[in-house]
Amino acid sequence: MFSVLSFSYISCASLLTRYAFVQQRFSLEKRTGKKCYFVSARDLNIVWSDAPEYWNWTSLPESRFPEVAQLKIVWWLEIWGTIKAGILSPLTSYTAYFVYKFKDGYGFNHRPSEVSVGISGVESGNVRFAFLHPDDENEPGNPFDDDDDDEDYVYTLASDTEHEEPEPVDDYEPNEVSPPTPPSNVEYEVRRLFNWRDDPGIVQSDKLLPKLRDDGWFEIELGEFFIENEDDCIEMRVQEVKGGFPKQGLIVEGIEIRPRMG
Repeated sequence: MFSVLSFSYISCASLLTRYAFVQQRFSLEKRTGKKCYFVSARDLNIVWSDAPEYWNWTSLPESRFPEVAQLKIVWWLEIWGTIKAGILSPLTSYTAYFVYKFKDGYGFNHRPSEVSVGISGVESGNVRFAFLHPDDENEPGNPFDDDDDDEDYVYTLASDTEHEEPEPVDDYEPNEVSPPTPPSNVEYEVRRLFNWRDDPGIVQSDKLLPKLRDDGWFEIELGEFFIENEDDCIEMRVQEVKGGFPKQGLIVEGIEIRPRMG
C-alpha cells in the first residue's frame, strides 16, 4: 500500500521575493566580514502608526523596503525596535543608526529627540539627545538665536534631573485631535517649551550633525552595544514626548545595525 506524500507548492517568484527581502535586511561588512542588519520601518514599533490621520504607509523608489512610514502629524513621537543578539556576529561591537529623511519636515528642532540603545530588561542604555533635522534654519519659529551656527547638538541626561519620563496614555482614541499631553508643573512646562537649553534635565556635551548617506537617506547614531550573549534582546529607541510641539514630514526607513569601526 502506497502512502501519498503531500507537498505545499511555493512558486519560484515567491521564493525569489523572500530571498530578496532577506538580502535587503542582511549584508556583510566588507573589511571584516561581520554581519550587518537593517530593521525595516514595518518591523519597528511606531506609536499611532496604525492611525491614518497621524501616519501614512507608502512606498518610495529609493527605499530598499516595500514600505516606509511617513509622518503626517503627531505631538508624541515614539519609535523603538528590538532584535535578538544571536542574529549578529558574536563578540562584536555594533552601532545602531536611525535611517530617515524629511519631506516638508517641521517641529523637530524645537526640542531634541531622545535616542538610546540597550539590552531589553537589563539596561536602558545611555540616553542621548539629538536633533534629527539636518538644517534648523529651515524651520519657522526655531528657538535658536540668529548668531547660532547651523550645527545640531547631542545632549545627555543630567544625573540630578527630577522629572520622570511620561508614559503613553492608555485611553487614547484614534479620532482625537491629538494624543493627550501628560500633565506637568506649569513653570517647568514653560521653560522646557520655550527655553529647553535651561532645562535641568539636559546638559550640552557634544555636537553632531545627521549624516547624509550615499543612498540619499540621513542617518543618526543611536548608540553602541556589544554582542556577548546571543539570547540578549537589543532595544533601540528614538522619541520626543516632552516638547508638546506638532511634528510632521518625517519618513522612516528603519534602523541599520553595523559593526563599529575603529
